[in-house]
Amino acid sequence: MKSKIHKSNSVTNTRFCKKLIFIPAFYLLTLTSLAQTAKQDEYIYLNEQEYTVYSSDYKGARSQVEEFIRQKNYTLIKQEETKSSHYYEFNIPTADIRKIDSLTTGLGYVSNKQLTSFNNEDKLEAARIDLVTQENKKKEYEIMLIKMDSVKSPKYYQHWERIRDIETDIAWTKKKINQLEKISPLYRVKISINDEQNNPTSTRISFVHMPGVQYTCLFTENPKAGFSDPMYQGVFLKYLFTKGKSYFSLGVLKSAGMTNTSDSLAGKTTSEIFNIAFGQDFYSKHFGRGSNRFLNLYVSYQVGASLFFSKNNAMTIPFANPGVGLEIFKNKNILIDSNVYYYLPLSEDYTRNMRGWMPSVSLNFVF
Repeated sequence: MKSKIHKSNSVTNTRFCKKLIFIPAFYLLTLTSLAQTAKQDEYIYLNEQEYTVYSSDYKGARSQVEEFIRQKNYTLIKQEETKSSHYYEFNIPTADIRKIDSLTTGLGYVSNKQLTSFNNEDKLEAARIDLVTQENKKKEYEIMLIKMDSVKSPKYYQHWERIRDIETDIAWTKKKINQLEKISPLYRVKISINDEQNNPTSTRISFVHMPGVQYTCLFTENPKAGFSDPMYQGVFLKYLFTKGKSYFSLGVLKSAGMTNTSDSLAGKTTSEIFNIAFGQDFYSKHFGRGSNRFLNLYVSYQVGASLFFSKNNAMTIPFANPGVGLEIFKNKNILIDSNVYYYLPLSEDYTRNMRGWMPSVSLNFVF
């Protein structure tokens, strides 16, 4: 009975020992595999240039890119297609990167251009130095191995295993150098073409909070004695609330007093115009969609109401003003803007004698 129990315990201990040996071996193999993968992935990165383009001629833009790749005999790495977008990924010689800039500019509006750069030249130089160091170290161990008296010496096998390890490192380093020499003169280009008419991001609203002030003049085309003066001027509050740009404005235009009228007519002449307006500006896709820091051209409109005040009367009239504008300067925090509207009150008498050109300049800032 004792013999059977002893035999059973022996078998159990043997299995337990095998498990103890297997677990470290498993982790050793896993770590070795991960180290080799990391070593392999360390040097496969290419310099990348990525473009996002919105085109009104979606099919034509696709044809241009595909014809360009075919003519230059580039290797297409990846291609994806949806109903309203197409994605191309291919490698080019570094010298051709300016040609890609010219190509994408002709496709439509480039909303994003991103460069991801890796210093492969420094990696290549470091790998060559590592190779020389490893080869010299291998020679040193081979010389020491020859000088040993007996192959039975424990140090003999230690040196032999060390030489094998160094040979593995040399093989990896040579592979790394080979890969770096291949990718150093290359760029990975990624172009995403989007159908401007169908893409939902074209209607996305981005809200901002940009209060500011605006100086405005009104030059009436047909001033009438006893009704309107040739010029009005004033300061408005202007609040931008989308990047679009959508805004509200509120202010008073006062007569500049450029004409001398009789006392009887002076009481009837409009002396002040209180304006409250909502407006929107629209950038052209042919001029960068407002992405430039200086001189962004746009078209605009305003709708609202004017309260005309004279000494003897007050009148409220709606208006609609078409206009054009030019952003003088803007960054993330400040916008200096200028525009010209054609002021058009929507009432017969006021349309005839109060309409005119309304230039303005404004300053807005992020709050």
